[in-house]
Amino acid sequence: MNDQLTETDAGVVAATDSSGKPFRALRIWPAVLLSALMLAARFAPTLLEGGLSRHWMVAVFGPLLCSLLILIWWLSASRATWKERLSGFLGIPAALALTLLLVDPTMRGPGTTYLTLPMGMLAFAVAAIFMARRRPMIRTAAALALAVAGFGFSILLRNEGMTGEYKMGTHWRWSPTAESLMLARMQSEKLARKTEIGGSGKIDDPLTPALSPKGERERAAGLTRPE
Repeated sequence: MNDQLTETDAGVVAATDSSGKPFRALRIWPAVLLSALMLAARFAPTLLEGGLSRHWMVAVFGPLLCSLLILIWWLSASRATWKERLSGFLGIPAALALTLLLVDPTMRGPGTTYLTLPMGMLAFAVAAIFMARRRPMIRTAAALALAVAGFGFSILLRNEGMTGEYKMGTHWRWSPTAESLMLARMQSEKLARKTEIGGSGKIDDPLTPALSPKGERERAAGLTRPE
């Protein structure tokens, strides 16, 4: 790239692209701080006494708040150009909305606030940090591309509920569900029971009392009265 970096009297690093148009490097320390706080809020409660069962609000709402603050940083304190800010303001909600249309229904609601939104915003912030001194078009495109990738990861997942410690029961979307595994097990047990009684397909009711040999002969002869 032909970008030329200079430093102004205020200590702000500025640059000019190949066309000679000036732009400023992004102010990245708020993004670094918010990214670190997001990771700390998500994982630190597991190290504390009581774990997520006691500090679940920190793990759930901490990353959500940091996601909102990252968007505010981009719009008001990042030194991005107004075109970049508008692109981020419109691009991030559009990417999130598209993701919510494509995800498994079980990943909406808690899955969005707990995983999808923080993951996409963290990816956006990390891209902005590492691309801070690149040209506006390049750094904004990279940040939005990583945000789409972060949001889109949820498309690959399925949520089977929250545990008592407020952990999501995520599985790959294409893996068998717990319900399908249970039905398959019940079907195999039913086939095994049919095989045990000679393949007649008749399965005795376990609640029916067993008959004596005499009762069995009477039932075979049709002498036993129905209950």
